[in-house]
Amino acid sequence: VGRHLARGGFQVLLFNFRGVGDSGGSATWTGSQETADVAAAVKFARAQDDVDKVFLVGYSFGGAVGCAAAHEGVDAYVAISYPYGYLARCALGRLYGRANASIPKMFIVGDGDQFASASGLSGFVERLQEPKQWLVFQNVDHFWLGSEHLLLEPISTFLTAQL
Repeated sequence: VGRHLARGGFQVLLFNFRGVGDSGGSATWTGSQETADVAAAVKFARAQDDVDKVFLVGYSFGGAVGCAAAHEGVDAYVAISYPYGYLARCALGRLYGRANASIPKMFIVGDGDQFASASGLSGFVERLQEPKQWLVFQNVDHFWLGSEHLLLEPISTFLTAQL
């Protein structure tokens, strides 16, 4: 998705949360510290002279944490495979209320997602403030393996409309 957006003219900043990949520190997996990682990335992006708007695109845990941090200098966000269900709520439930920013938001999920029931997530998205979009893709699970290409056009279109 990042490469596609960059080819489409967006400036893209990719990062790993603390304790993931080559990033230092320890992951909390509750988002308690990772929201600070998102805030730092947004602050960095906003400090660039040629950046007018900042959009977040997050996948799974990154979608939940990104949505929770979206109140601080973010113009729109996209959450792919937002984890929503009993197990996810145990770890991330405190972040759910913070997803209700008044900025444009898009949630994308597959109907076979193992960590986000499409029907449960639909009810969650329904309760969020407008503007919002909700897409469910058929025959797609949480990991989007072999289906990543389905994400490109809807995300590009959504973000371009926010410019």
